[in-house]
Amino acid sequence: MYRRKLLIVLPLIMSTLPMSVWAENEVALEEIVVTAQRRAQSMQDVPVAVSAFDEDTIEKMRIEDIGDIVAATPSFSYTPFSQVDPQLFIRGIGSSDDGAGGDPSVLIFQDDVVFARASGAAVNMFDVQRIEVLRGPQSTLYGKNAVGGAVHVVTNDPTDQFGGSLAVTALGDHDRFESTGVLNVPINDELQFRIAATTKESDGYNRSLTTGRRVDGEGNISVRAKLRYAPSDTFEGILAISYSEDDIYGNTRKPAPAGTFANIGGTNIAPDLRDRQPNEDGFLDREITGFSWKMDWQVGNGTFSSVTAFRNVEINWFQDLAGLPTPPFILRTSNLWREESDQFSQEFRYSFDAMDDRLHGLVGLFYLTEEVDREEEFIRSFAGVASNPEFNQQNDTTSYAVFGQATYDFSDKLHLTLGTRFTADDKEIDLAVVDLSGGTLPSLAPATETYAIDTDEGWDEITSSVSLDYFVTDDVLIYGRIAEGYKSGGFQTAPASAVAALQSYDPETALTFELGVKAEWWDKRIRTNISVFKNDYEDLQVLQLVEAVPGDLSTLILVTDNAADAEIKGVELEVLAALTEGLTVGGTYSYLDAEFEDYVTNKGADLAGFKLRRTPEDSFSIFAEYAFNAGNVGDIVIRADLQQKGDQFFENDNRAVSFEKGYDLINASVRWISTDARWQVSLWGKNLGDEEYRATSISVADSGFSRIGPPRTWGLSFKYNFGDS
Repeated sequence: MYRRKLLIVLPLIMSTLPMSVWAENEVALEEIVVTAQRRAQSMQDVPVAVSAFDEDTIEKMRIEDIGDIVAATPSFSYTPFSQVDPQLFIRGIGSSDDGAGGDPSVLIFQDDVVFARASGAAVNMFDVQRIEVLRGPQSTLYGKNAVGGAVHVVTNDPTDQFGGSLAVTALGDHDRFESTGVLNVPINDELQFRIAATTKESDGYNRSLTTGRRVDGEGNISVRAKLRYAPSDTFEGILAISYSEDDIYGNTRKPAPAGTFANIGGTNIAPDLRDRQPNEDGFLDREITGFSWKMDWQVGNGTFSSVTAFRNVEINWFQDLAGLPTPPFILRTSNLWREESDQFSQEFRYSFDAMDDRLHGLVGLFYLTEEVDREEEFIRSFAGVASNPEFNQQNDTTSYAVFGQATYDFSDKLHLTLGTRFTADDKEIDLAVVDLSGGTLPSLAPATETYAIDTDEGWDEITSSVSLDYFVTDDVLIYGRIAEGYKSGGFQTAPASAVAALQSYDPETALTFELGVKAEWWDKRIRTNISVFKNDYEDLQVLQLVEAVPGDLSTLILVTDNAADAEIKGVELEVLAALTEGLTVGGTYSYLDAEFEDYVTNKGADLAGFKLRRTPEDSFSIFAEYAFNAGNVGDIVIRADLQQKGDQFFENDNRAVSFEKGYDLINASVRWISTDARWQVSLWGKNLGDEEYRATSISVADSGFSRIGPPRTWGLSFKYNFGDS
């Protein structure tokens, strides 16, 4: 409670400081330009809830993956089932279904290209110009619609200046080694080339007592090349090719809390959360290949854009889901997952200005095809009964949409925005269960039979949005927004029977009401953005762990079904202040009241009034940064961040075993910059308090089978900039 009061009172205290304090310092906050509405605008002029991180902030905060973005964004949560299953939740809405026939609720875009499969979305971020996080339904401006929200990562394009950089982290925790290189080459007046590559290696921060090895480390190589062709002022084309490879040893879980279920048979569970006792340590191999070709033509009073993209993702993943030693433990359950997906997307859009620049509009067409081949094998034994079924899925998805949005300026102060979209999704799935034991075992759990089915389903929806915004002054914008969201239906990941496999689940829809105020005060030294919203969800898709055979824990299986209704109300606050020429402070706060209004599970439990999972009620982050000139030595930048995630449940039934108490993460860094800005040296640390917390957990009876968040990590990094840029 004291933290909530602090975050509410802090901006009020700041506003009462004597004007002489501000007058003594001729400083102002830098403008942040975003393209959240498909045109370059100041973030303060955009009537939607958006958080943005520029290149300098990305570097200072060491934002390298999706988890780093989440920590500094209001109402954003991240629970990684594994590196290839990032479960993202914005304002309480997210998806944990990783099957071939499902879709994520929160989408990640990179350079206008959607990552349609969650398994290929959690990638290493490098050479990034800007990151934008849009909260709430996004359907009238982006090719692929997102019911919960969207993250847009904008990487650097080639420029007409020769230059680049080399960065190395050669000293750090767990034998850490990281490197990043960027090279920009102007070939001639029409062609520019840019290539960026990064590597990341570290030994695991957990210990396997089974093999004596370190597990759950890092291992990634990524490269991206871009070629820009601009023969005239009216045309630009950018070809991008990317490749990423993950090779990670270990993929382990920990029974936390162990509970009586995990201790059946007198199992000796190691008390240290960093000690693992898996049957096998696990692994992750992933390769991602991407291609995109974006073209922009100046046509009339607008710009016609075409974005063509292809992505291939190949995954080979193994995890001991229980992490319990056998023998003597009564339960063993491991998961082997092989998947290949091919995604092709084509987007056309035309943005324009008309009526003497009083009308700003965009119309677009979007088409996506996706082919997913997935083999998921379960290796189980329970009370001496073994099973080894393999679920083979092949899902083909076709999605297309027509969308548009227009803003009319009644005056310099008053603007009305209307948008609408028609979306159609078709899915065809072949699903078969094979008994890898050759039919000699008495159980197929988690399946109850072998089968092979072929079915298809289609859905379509019209979603719209309307917003009205008004500039009370040049620096104070108030707005109201109503938006509809939609996510297509799908098919189960690993259904127990043919009947269950043939049954699709329905789309989920959302209706959002939002009021917001964006303001800058005292000659742009303080920025305060606040939004108040209410989300009404129907047929919310939820994932739950159930017994395929009632009463038989050996048949536990994950099932997606539709909750009837859910209501989410919330408040979000972002504050940034330039107190002096070198001192900047800021913070975010979110309050979420997320409950089911009408939900009876397929086991008959009434969850009306229960909290939505993975949705902390209170969360905040604060930071302070001080930069000063040390004369001939150069510049010094000192930064500290505190990120607090509030209490949450990992399961919708709010069982005590799924409750995770709130926790604090402290990050800090000291950076030296040479006088010519060529050299940088940074000493940084994350989770300096070495906080132990569960990043995600699956509950069985009174035991939680969990992944524990990273411990304290640190590094000493060096960077050299060269060339003209």
